[in-house]
Parts: sequence; structure tokens; C-alpha cells
Amino acid sequence: MTACTRCLDTCPTMAIASLGDRIEVDAMLCQGAGSCATACPTGAITYAYPRPSDTLLRLRLLLRAYREAGGTDGVLLFHDAAAGRAAVRRLAAQLPERVIPVEVEELGSVGMDVWLAALAYGAAAVLLLATPALPGSVRRELSHQVEVAGLILAGMGYPAAILQLCRAEDGELVEIAGNLPGTAGRCPAGFAALDEKRSVIRLAVDHLLAAAPRVRPLVNLPAGAPFGEILLDAARCTLCMACVSQCPAHALDAGNEKPQLIFIEANCVQCGLCCRTCPEDAIAASPRYLYDQQQRSARRVLFEVEPFLCISCGKPFATRQVIEKITARMRGHAMFQGAALERLKMCEDCRVKAMFASEAAGNKPASPGGWS
Repeated sequence: MTACTRCLDTCPTMAIASLGDRIEVDAMLCQGAGSCATACPTGAITYAYPRPSDTLLRLRLLLRAYREAGGTDGVLLFHDAAAGRAAVRRLAAQLPERVIPVEVEELGSVGMDVWLAALAYGAAAVLLLATPALPGSVRRELSHQVEVAGLILAGMGYPAAILQLCRAEDGELVEIAGNLPGTAGRCPAGFAALDEKRSVIRLAVDHLLAAAPRVRPLVNLPAGAPFGEILLDAARCTLCMACVSQCPAHALDAGNEKPQLIFIEANCVQCGLCCRTCPEDAIAASPRYLYDQQQRSARRVLFEVEPFLCISCGKPFATRQVIEKITARMRGHAMFQGAALERLKMCEDCRVKAMFASEAAGNKPASPGGWS
């Protein structure tokens, strides 16, 4: 069953192939664009050199050195090492002095974790310089991530101008760079540079939240955003737990002693696998960003029912909906008549005992699937 395909969709050289539950990167096709790592919502695929933590540490030290030298409201301008470098050299004299060029091998190798962390580390704004040489799939991924990160920032009251994807041609970069806001007294963050993408995003947003001009409880995000909740139609759900077994991020869990479906929003990457797995079509994805950390990390009970008790020993072993659905479907089947149908209402231990008791009484098995 197909789940997340973000890395496959954004790779400009089609170097990534799906092998079912994992992916394979063809080293002969890969050109190191890095957009696969940027697109990945979990950090399962990362840029190896430099590592994300190396890039973050570099930005943190860069901004600190800028401030210690007397600089204020520094703006980071990310550009690639080829066409981007040439564009920056061409436009350097026209850019404000507070614009600090940051060269990366490929523009697609840095994503919203790096941009948001840069803002938290004290950058007044982050600009991404897109040249005509930037592959279309990489540009689309960067545009999408800028939109998602921009909405998260807007939900805290920050202006959209502090994170932009801009062109070098037509004077767009020069115009944007000359009209950027300041930091408005924001103190730089001190959290460590990490290699775990979602942790970096959480730390950066939580820091920016503390100094936010105004905060909404949550912000709705576009389809494909890696944050959000799932909506459950309780009238359809039978608590079969197929969604729990397939969730790759452990955002869904089953209750310990009770038939429950539990959701942890902080873990959800909106891959949609639970939606496609559910046999009752009871689940829908809803991308959003919830700012309250405790609410995001809380174990939320989406659905709970009383357990079905074994008709022999009274042990809870399934939900009433599941047992009623199974017995209704099997009632007309030749293999499940009489005592065989009643055994479906027993726990696994009592069912085995009843089967052997039936055999001891002289009843032969009707088939491997049932006993008469």
C-alpha cells in the first residue's frame, strides 16, 4: 500500500525508487539536489554532508559573530554554489549590508527546519535565492515548504516577508531585501543543533512562540503539510486497529486494557496511510499546526467502546462491533453453524478448549475453519 511519496516526487533525476517498505537511491543517478531530505517529513532520509546539525551550528555561530561585530537585524540569503553564487556576486553592491549570503551546495538541501531555526537563532529574515537553473520539482517543493512555514509563522503574528523564495532576475531579490522588517527585540535561541528534523522545528517554533506578536491556538495548513490531526467517523469505526498496525510514526496507538484508539498529534506526519488502510473509510487527514506543546504531545482518545466479554469466562477480548460484524457475516456460512458460531464469541483460550471438548465428545471437525 502506497503511503508517503514526497521524496520520490521531488527528486529531479528520478534517482529514488520505492521497494515497498523502504526506498532505494541510485547513486549513479543522484545529483545531490537534497530536496528529498527537505521533503521528508520524518528525517528518514537526510543530507549526509554537511549534516543538518552541522548546518545549524554554522548558522548559529554565524549570526552570533555578526551580532558581536555590531551587526543588527541580519538577513540570511541562502544560495547554491553554482548559479546562485554568480547571482550574488553580480548583485552584491545593490544588496543592503545586513544581508548575509549563506552558500550551500544545493538550495534544495535546506528546508523548513533550517529556516525556522535560523529565525530562532536571531535572523531577522530568511531568503532563498532561486535561479533559472533550479529544477522545477525542487522549486515546487521549496515553494510548498515556504508556504507551510509561512503559515506557521503567520499564526504567531510574524510578517510573511521574513521567509521568502525569490528570484535573482528582474530585480526581485534587491527589492525584497531592501524592504525587510527587523527582529523587533527577539532574543536569539540557545537550543543545540540537532539532526532530528521534527525536534528542531518544534524547538524553533516554541522559541518564536515565546516572543510572538500574537498567537492563535492553531493554524490550518495546505494538503501535503507534515503536521496535523486525523478526523475519525466514530459511527464507522470498529476499532479493528488496522490503522495502528500501519502507522509509521506511532501517532496512533491502542489502549492497554480498554478498546481505545489513541492519537498523538506531535507524531503525525500526515502520510495518509491510516486513511488508506482503514477498511471502513472512517479516517480523514486534517493538516494543521497546533501551537500548544502539551496538547500536541497529549495522548488523545479518539474512540472508545465497551469491550465484548467472552461468553464462557467473561474475559474482554474484542469490541462488540467487531464480534457483531463477524457473526453477522458468518451466520449464513456452512462452516459456522451452531456451536461453531458461538465459539466466535469466545476468547482465544476458551475457543480452543471448546474445540477440544467437542472433539472429545465425538464430534469431528467439519473443516479446518470450524467445528460442528
